[in-house]
Amino acid sequence: MDNELRVQIERTILCKIVDSALREGYLVSISNGGDGMEVDKSSSPSELLDHLHICDVEHIYFHNQNGGYVGSVVMVYGNDGWDVVADCTINKEIDIILADALGFANRMEEEHG
Repeated sequence: MDNELRVQIERTILCKIVDSALREGYLVSISNGGDGMEVDKSSSPSELLDHLHICDVEHIYFHNQNGGYVGSVVMVYGNDGWDVVADCTINKEIDIILADALGFANRMEEEHG
């Protein structure tokens, strides 16, 4: 797979995760591995997407409207694209957030894998 297609697939998966989380009413935080959060409990799609896909590994955290932790997703970039979601919290809330993104990822693996 060429690099441009891989990046496009990763970016689409990220957009689907952010869109779904915000649609479900969650606030989103991003850690790119530094001290603290790059973005903390945001509901701005543009702010979130501007701070994602920056380094090799990122953590995305989801919070309810009261700021309570709901779960997280670990993103690892640079492999096949569709496998960008490397790990996640296992619960109903995260399953709902990831459903559309993972469906797309599975289609891309079938098509390009």
